[in-house]
Amino acid sequence: MGYVFFDTETTGLSPAFDQILHFAAIHTDHELKELDRFEVRSRLQPHVVPHPAAMLTNRLPIELLVDRGLPTHSEMVAEVRHKLLAWSPAVFAGFNSIGFDEEMLRNALFQTLFHPYLTSGTGCGRADAYGLVQTACALSSGCLAVPLKVDGRRDFRLASLLDANGLGSEDAHDAMSDVLGTVALCRMVKDRSPDAWQRFVRLSNRAAVAEIVDEEEGFVLTEFYGGEAYHRAVVCIGVSPDNRHGRFCIDLDHDPDGWDRMSDDEVRAEVSRKGTPLRRLRVNGAPTLTPLEEADDLMPGIDVETAREVARRYRAAGEIGARLIRIYTDNWRVTEPSLYPEACLYSGGLINDEDSRLCDEFHDAPWK
Repeated sequence: MGYVFFDTETTGLSPAFDQILHFAAIHTDHELKELDRFEVRSRLQPHVVPHPAAMLTNRLPIELLVDRGLPTHSEMVAEVRHKLLAWSPAVFAGFNSIGFDEEMLRNALFQTLFHPYLTSGTGCGRADAYGLVQTACALSSGCLAVPLKVDGRRDFRLASLLDANGLGSEDAHDAMSDVLGTVALCRMVKDRSPDAWQRFVRLSNRAAVAEIVDEEEGFVLTEFYGGEAYHRAVVCIGVSPDNRHGRFCIDLDHDPDGWDRMSDDEVRAEVSRKGTPLRRLRVNGAPTLTPLEEADDLMPGIDVETAREVARRYRAAGEIGARLIRIYTDNWRVTEPSLYPEACLYSGGLINDEDSRLCDEFHDAPWK
């Protein structure tokens, strides 16, 4: 199975109310050798107002946005879907794609009456090169040159990384240029930090992530904030009540017996504070995980056997995890479906078979 690296340039940051203007993708084999590439643009939909900051970033003139020689948004999305299905099954990846580009693509498919979860199809994987480069730098500190921002923090923006590693382009924020840069960064990491690359490949598989999270007696969860990696040994204590792919994990530094001595209000304060020991992840979100037996490089001096013993105690006392999740989620409000159809992708659960059939009939029908 190969990879599909993709990027979008959009009118703004709202998946529901902005649109994709430029989509680009490169299909590679498992060794990252290019097999095919594809890009397409669309003209502006009449009801979409582009954000000025997005237009400055993308450097797209208004004349191009309203060029009637370009495909309509619907025509562009149909072309994108056709190409990505032809390349499937594959691992779909980009730079911050899970957090942004994939959401833009899902909403574009949804709004044009196509099944939105194309990148989650049978046999497909999801990964994010943004997490890959941060993981690689945590595991192999010299594998990539990482520039600093003016405040001294590390700068993991794509354009900055490409420039610092001699991969820069004058066409930053052009969709195809950004895809080419992402592939080049991945090749560099694959060559210089094989461990990081193997994790990237493995954790793109939802089933493999679920196996680690649901069955292991503890593991290390790595999260990134402000360009820095933070590692903690955790164990899964239950499934999120609002998402079958969501999991709650607890920091193994916290003794399970301690929770029994706390009132509900005390527990609520502890799990809701900044740096809470209760962590959340999605098994379909390509989290960064490490088995405890491989954790010494990330957490020098970790007592693996003690961590495993604490994990076993949490698993044996399932009522502790259930209580923590109940208290944490007590104040979660049921979100009413939006009045705007564009914002209803995640309302009411997954699209059912009957709606999928109607969508297919719509696209098979002649316009007349």
